[in-house]
Amino acid sequence: MQSEKLASLGVLSAGIVGLRILIEHIVKVVEEMEKITPDNFIEQLAIFQEMKAKIAFYERIELSKKVLEDIIIEVEYQ
Repeated sequence: MQSEKLASLGVLSAGIVGLRILIEHIVKVVEEMEKITPDNFIEQLAIFQEMKAKIAFYERIELSKKVLEDIIIEVEYQ
């Protein structure tokens, strides 16, 4: 029983770390968006889209949804 709880805690911890990394990436993307002005729109848009592609933005969002579901299942299981 104790080893199952430790394994469960490991799954939760890994999920939380993954979500923290995702949030850090989202913050960076938002910071780039905040730099957009009418004068630099095209240049900043290119940077923004490059960042999204580099971090696989939408894939990470979908993965984070799955991680959250797994965390909820683990918590409910306990």
